[in-house]
Amino acid sequence: SSSSSSSSSSSLSPPSSSAASLSKLERTGVNDGTFWMDYTHFLMGFSNVDVCFAHPDWHARSFDAHFPTKASNWRVCGPMFTVTPQSQVATTLYLTALQPTKRGSNLGRAGVDRKASYRPGDISMLVLRRVRKPYEAKSDSSTNTDAGAAEVEEGFSTEMSFGKSKGKGTDGVAAASSAARKGGWSVVGGGLRGCDEMGRNSFGTKLDPGSEYMVVCLCLGTHPVAAQTATHQPFKMRFYASHPVEVTPAPFDEFKHGRSVLTWLHDALLTLGDQGGAQRFG
Repeated sequence: SSSSSSSSSSSLSPPSSSAASLSKLERTGVNDGTFWMDYTHFLMGFSNVDVCFAHPDWHARSFDAHFPTKASNWRVCGPMFTVTPQSQVATTLYLTALQPTKRGSNLGRAGVDRKASYRPGDISMLVLRRVRKPYEAKSDSSTNTDAGAAEVEEGFSTEMSFGKSKGKGTDGVAAASSAARKGGWSVVGGGLRGCDEMGRNSFGTKLDPGSEYMVVCLCLGTHPVAAQTATHQPFKMRFYASHPVEVTPAPFDEFKHGRSVLTWLHDALLTLGDQGGAQRFG
């Protein structure tokens, strides 16, 4: 009996040998809602753990984004984002796609029981990089959205024909793929699928000061079920960086960007499993 009582009480207080660890955790022992729990009891009470990457003096910004329409043949979420580091040292960047939850379900569409039926959609994320040319150095006017959108369009393939092109053994698809790679963009991080269960997708990557980056979100699986809107279901793109970065949204245009996105998706299928440029969280 005494043994059982001792075992039970030990789960509510730290082991006697952990005084130094307790000091590091800044626990005072007052009744402030914090307590010690043994690992077995923890597993009995919790099934998921969310780690919040909250660093002092970091920089954060969220942008509105949306799923493609269900009738669209292109599975690209809008908008795309260019990311330009503003520091001369390497920058750590966390990217998170945040979807609505069942909370606030009464704000949904009339006649749709979101609380019972809602399910997040699938989001894949591609992180691309290209080395900035000397003449692309940012000026004071670089925050102009139109100027940023023009930079996004540079290096994209605009060839939309699937027919044969000039040259032996080369068709329009191969030519478009070659044109996309000539733009200098290469897949360096992100991940495919996996956002449909947790309602979020998070990735971490390192940004080099001499490069420019692009973030492209894709819906390769199902759209959200019983979402707030019937078309262009919304989500948020969260950028969280250790140093200042410039983020420029640009709308997806299938005639300007379509073939390039297909090329990058093909590259991602071949490389994302082996590359180490980004880590997935969540």
